[in-house]
Amino acid sequence: MNSESSKPRSGIYARSATDKNGEAIARQIRRCQTAAEERKLNVVTTHSDEAVSGMTSIASRNGGKQLLNDAENRAFDVLLVDDIERLSRNSTELFSIINHLTDRGIQVIGISDGYDSIAILKTLHQLVYTPFSKISG
Repeated sequence: MNSESSKPRSGIYARSATDKNGEAIARQIRRCQTAAEERKLNVVTTHSDEAVSGMTSIASRNGGKQLLNDAENRAFDVLLVDDIERLSRNSTELFSIINHLTDRGIQVIGISDGYDSIAILKTLHQLVYTPFSKISG
C-alpha cells in the first residue's frame, strides 16, 4: 500500500465573491493544500466557485453542487476551507451544510478561523453531559 492511500482523504472548497483573475481562489486553495500537508491528508478533490456570493445557495453553485455530490459519494473524509464562511454567509444554510457533512462522517476544518467540526462536537458533548454525570454520579 502506498503512503498516499493510507492518508485520510481530503476535499478542498474555495469561493470568492469577486473575480480578480482567480487570485483569491488560488490563494485559498494554496492555504488548504498547505494545511493538508501539515495534517498529513491526501487531497483527492478540489472544488471552487468564483464570482459567486456567499449568500447564493451552495446547491446553486457549480462547485458547490459537485462538493455536495462528492460528499454524498463519500469521496473524502475531511473538508478543508480557508474560512468556514466560504461555504455560506447565510448562518442557517451554513449550519445545514455542516450538519449534512458531519452526518456523513466528514470532518469540516476552517483554516483561517480555526473551525473544526470534531472539536466543536467534543466541546458540546462536554457542556451537555459533564453536568449530568456530576448530578447522577
